Amino acid sequence: MADIILQQGQSVPSTMETRYQDMGDGTHALVGANVGTIVGPVNANLQVGGVDVSPANPVPDMVKVVPTVTALHRTITLLDGKYPPLNSDAAWAVNSLYYAKARFFCDVGIRGTTALADDPQLTFRPYVRNGGAGGYVAAGESVSYVRPRLYDNAAIKCQKTADNGANYTDYSAAVIDNNVATYADIDALNTLAQQDWVVIGGPVPFIGAALAMTANVNTNVSAMTIEYWNGAWTALTNLVDGTIAVATKTLSGSGQITWTLPADWIPSTINGITAYYMRFTVSAQLSATVEIAEIDLFFRLRCGIDCQVDGDDVLLMLQTQDIACTGTLVLAGTVRLSWR
Repeated sequence: MADIILQQGQSVPSTMETRYQDMGDGTHALVGANVGTIVGPVNANLQVGGVDVSPANPVPDMVKVVPTVTALHRTITLLDGKYPPLNSDAAWAVNSLYYAKARFFCDVGIRGTTALADDPQLTFRPYVRNGGAGGYVAAGESVSYVRPRLYDNAAIKCQKTADNGANYTDYSAAVIDNNVATYADIDALNTLAQQDWVVIGGPVPFIGAALAMTANVNTNVSAMTIEYWNGAWTALTNLVDGTIAVATKTLSGSGQITWTLPADWIPSTINGITAYYMRFTVSAQLSATVEIAEIDLFFRLRCGIDCQVDGDDVLLMLQTQDIACTGTLVLAGTVRLSWR
C-alpha cells in the first residue's frame, strides 16, 4: 500500500487495495489504471484560477486521455508544450482521499534537431484538478532543471586508433583539463576504410557531446558518422553535428553533437578502459592539423516534481511549461507518478 494520509478516523477503502503497488524502489505507483492516447481539451467546465476553460478559452495544451488498461508508466514523445496524461477521470475517483503528496518522476532525453549552443533548461509545472469533471484546476509551483552536463571529469574517455583498433592513443586526460594547450590530436584522421576512428566514452549512456576545438580545425569537406556499442558498432540515429561551422566540413568549429539515445547501449573495454563508448568516423580524410581541446558529455534529465493532493476525485497533469535554449529540441522519455 502507498502511504495515504486520510482524515482522522477514516480508513483506506478496500477498493484502493488493488490500485496501488510497491514499485520495489521505495515508491508506489498506480497500476491497472486507465492510461491512453491524448485527445482534446480536458473539459469545457474546468476552471483555472476562477477562469472558465473551454475550447474557446483553453489552458494551452491541456489534455486528457482515452482510457486503455495498462500500468502507470507512460512513454512520452514530443513532450514540449504538452501535459503527459496519467489517468482517466474514473481512476482518480477515490472519495475518501483527503490529503496526500504526489511526485512525478521524469526521465527525459533532450536532443537537438538543430545545432545547440547552450544547455537547455526545462520548466515543469504540475496541475491538480479536484472535485470531478466540473472541478477546479490548481497550478503547482514551477520547477526548472538544466540538462545534465559532465565536464572536467576523469569519467570522460577519448582514444584514437589508426590501425583498425590494434593500438589506441589515450587522450582522456588532455580533453578534461580545461587547458587548450593540451588536446586530442586527430591530425589527418582518415576514414573507417583506412582503419581510423576516435572513441569517446562515459560512465553511463549519454545523449550528446560538446567538442571544444583549438584554433586548428578541419578545413576539408568531410561528414561525421557516430556509432555506439551494443555488441557490435551500430549507427546512432537522428545525429545532429553542431561542429559544422563551415558548410560540409565536420569539426570545422566547436559545437554540440546530439543523437537519439538507444536502449541497448552496453559498456565495452577498449585499451584496458571500460566505458559506454561511441565511435566517430569521417567520410573523407581531415586536414593536416585538427585538435580537440575539451570534451563534455550530456545525459538524460532525471528529476522529481512534487505536488499536494487535497480533496477527492482528483486528476493530475504535468506540463512542460517552458523550454529555454538556442536551437530546436526534441524531448522523449517517461513520466511516472508515485504517492507518499
